[in-house]
Amino acid sequence: MFLTIAFVSTWWQKQYKMAILSIVISTFVGWPFAALVSLPFLYNVLVQKRLFRMFAYWSFLFAASVAVPLAMVDSYFYGKLTFAPLNIVLYNIFSQHGPNLFGVESKYFYFINLFLNFNIVWCFALLCPFFIAAKYVLQKLTKAKVSSTDVFWRLSPLYIWMMVFFIQPHKEERFIFPVYPLISLSGALSLISLLQINDQILQRCGKNIARLIRRLLMYGVTAVFITLSLSRLYALYINYHAPMDISSGVDVSPVVKNVCLGKEWHRFPGSFFIPNNYRLRFVPSHFRGILPAYFDETEAGTTVVHNYFNDMNQPNSHMLFDLARCDYMIDFDNGADFAPNDDEPNYSKDSATWKIVQSIPFLDASSSHSFYRAFYVPNIGQQYVKFGNYNLLAKKE
Repeated sequence: MFLTIAFVSTWWQKQYKMAILSIVISTFVGWPFAALVSLPFLYNVLVQKRLFRMFAYWSFLFAASVAVPLAMVDSYFYGKLTFAPLNIVLYNIFSQHGPNLFGVESKYFYFINLFLNFNIVWCFALLCPFFIAAKYVLQKLTKAKVSSTDVFWRLSPLYIWMMVFFIQPHKEERFIFPVYPLISLSGALSLISLLQINDQILQRCGKNIARLIRRLLMYGVTAVFITLSLSRLYALYINYHAPMDISSGVDVSPVVKNVCLGKEWHRFPGSFFIPNNYRLRFVPSHFRGILPAYFDETEAGTTVVHNYFNDMNQPNSHMLFDLARCDYMIDFDNGADFAPNDDEPNYSKDSATWKIVQSIPFLDASSSHSFYRAFYVPNIGQQYVKFGNYNLLAKKE
């Protein structure tokens, strides 16, 4: 993400060497698909400006300077010749299954997700090409000074990224992180274009009216963005903060203890939130994919390919732990009765085995209205959401 905005800013300032360096580091060290944002730059440098020698020289120099040390480090730790960016491309594009075995989402996933994260700015970012085009046409019609259309090329990395990733069946929020700054940039340019259109249309009505409408637009958009952003932030905190806080209830113990997760395996933030002598474990649940395994701490641990590894997202019993050996259990109580034969029983209701040592309210998403669980609305939203209890359970002696 930071290298993307570094690339765009240096390209716009015609610092081509720094632009090449930014995209090389972003592609090799960050994520190989980050190279997508450089396609308009390649057109600009190679087709429009014909800077073949400069591009070839610095691309080779920077690529070699980054890729060779990267391959050496990867090969040393994996114990065989390895170039990780190439593996990512081969797995996700040239394998028979690609990433789809990790799940697919609807075609609306990114539109909804980006509205939650950027609200009205995302709407302006989508409309940016239309506002810029409308401003250009209006300037032509009014014979005013016409703005350059180069901005279309300069903003195109965002829309190329959207075109490629939005059509992929497998979608994840993090796939859009690299172009987050470009969403903000496009949203800002869209608002500027709208204000300029306003000035041109209303200038005949008088400068005071044009200035008033301009301020209403500018401050209105800003107020909507701030209000929705604060509402979203507060909703995220009050609805979902429990997994971050629940582990504070474990007692200090000199012996190794096991903190177990069943259906909550995907929500708990990680073993860094429990004491060093505790171990995070997974017990059976409805999940039928591969779970994290403990890192092999032997000297050659990074080179070992264990028999429970696979690249097909298939479950393996090695990652599962015996429920009888759990000292603690982290579980969400949605009010259901305890069903011992279920893979995901409500452990909180099994009072014969567990006692509740800490309980924090947590949103029951399946029983809550989608809008009011996404945004906090005082005095109204509480009527449309339902909370359960996110519990830390201790095994009874």
